Amino acid sequence: MGNKLITLLRRAEHILRKIIIPGYDVDIISSGLIVKLRISKDGSVLGVSVNLSGFDPRCLYCSTLNEYLIVNMSRKAYSELVRNGFKEVYFFDYRTNRLVDLELAKYVLKE
Repeated sequence: MGNKLITLLRRAEHILRKIIIPGYDVDIISSGLIVKLRISKDGSVLGVSVNLSGFDPRCLYCSTLNEYLIVNMSRKAYSELVRNGFKEVYFFDYRTNRLVDLELAKYVLKE
């Protein structure tokens, strides 16, 4: 089972590395926008930790990205992951671990 989970995480990372932030020519993982990927023990649920604050020194681009662009990049990431076979994908603010609501036009955390 461990090899299957590693393969799924690598596949998710590969998908996300193809998503380029417009105007920056850097993918959403290398930029630091996506901080961490987690997968459930059975491989059915993928959790994506997103840097929404712009205060992390590892994220060189986050302080210049506006909330609208961050949410749109997260929506694109969600769409690509689902399109590539991931059934359940959730985005979390990596500082608070609160679920990010991608349905809204602006950044809002679900309680």
